[in-house]
Amino acid sequence: MPSNNVLPIDDLTFEREVLGSPVPFLLDVTATWCGPCRALAPIVERIADTHAGALRVGKLDLDEAPATATRLGVRSAPTVIVFRGGREVARRVGLTTREKLLELLELEPSPATAAAARAGAWPLRSIPRALSGASAACGPGSRAMRPPGGARRTTPPPRGSAP
Repeated sequence: MPSNNVLPIDDLTFEREVLGSPVPFLLDVTATWCGPCRALAPIVERIADTHAGALRVGKLDLDEAPATATRLGVRSAPTVIVFRGGREVARRVGLTTREKLLELLELEPSPATAAAARAGAWPLRSIPRALSGASAACGPGSRAMRPPGGARRTTPPPRGSAP
C-alpha cells in the first residue's frame, strides 16, 4: 500500500511542491516498468513515513512527467534527487539502500530503525532481493531495459547528447 506521505509529482506540480518546499525534498524519479524502481519504493515510503514533517517525499514517473525528467537530466531510473531551498544538492542513480538515502539526506537512521537493524529485522545495508539478478538501474543499455533474450535495445541517444 503506497504511503500517504509520498506526493505524486508531475510536470505541473514540480515547481510548487519540490522547488517551493520549505523543508528538504526527496524526489524519487521512477517508472512503472522498472524492476529496481519497484524494489526501491518501500524504502522511499518508509523514509517518508519515518521523517514526515522534517522532510517531504515525492515520486515522479518518467512516462507521466517527461518534461521535468528531461529538465532534471534524468537518464536512468530509479534516480533519487535531494532538493534544499529549491536547489538540487544530491543525487543517486540506481537501486540503493535506506542507509545510503539517509546519508544522502544528511539524516541518521532513527533509534528504532538502528535497533531493528542491529536485531536483524531491517538490514540497513541490504538491497531487497526483489531484483533477483536485474540491473540496479533502468536506462540505456542496462539489463533491466533489455528485452527477453538479453539483446540490447537500439534506441537513438537523446537529442543534444554527445555520441
